[in-house]
Amino acid sequence: MNCQEVNENMLAYLEGSLGGDLPGRMKDHIETCDSCKAFQVFMLQVNLQIEDEKTRVPNPFLYTRIQEKIDRKHELPVHGLYPRLLRSPLYYAAVIIFAVSLGVFAGRQLGGLMSNQASPAPVLTEQEKLKQEFYLQNLENDDISQLINNIDQKP
Repeated sequence: MNCQEVNENMLAYLEGSLGGDLPGRMKDHIETCDSCKAFQVFMLQVNLQIEDEKTRVPNPFLYTRIQEKIDRKHELPVHGLYPRLLRSPLYYAAVIIFAVSLGVFAGRQLGGLMSNQASPAPVLTEQEKLKQEFYLQNLENDDISQLINNIDQKP
């Protein structure tokens, strides 16, 4: 038997679940091989540590202390008006209304500033200027289609 086979079957050997002549061959190999003997000792220590952890009884007040810390973390201090106000839904509604109102006011102010600025006059061609003048002078006498035809024919 070689070291790799011993390492693969060590846990079953320690539990006593190997069948046939395998336990005897493993015992012979472990007695002659120092590295496999050290591995066996290591595995025995690991198993003892696991068993020790399984049998430990937790502190009965551990859960209570942890739960108390969690509860205290979620509580706000109630000294004075300000902390009580922060827990009120009315406070949050007032803050939202104030923020929306402020946004509307600022938007109206900025919109008013933008509309008061002088916009550049549109650049009109000579033909467009003539159409405007002619249309304004003859508005009450002609209909629009005749006005446009007359303007286009004028040199």
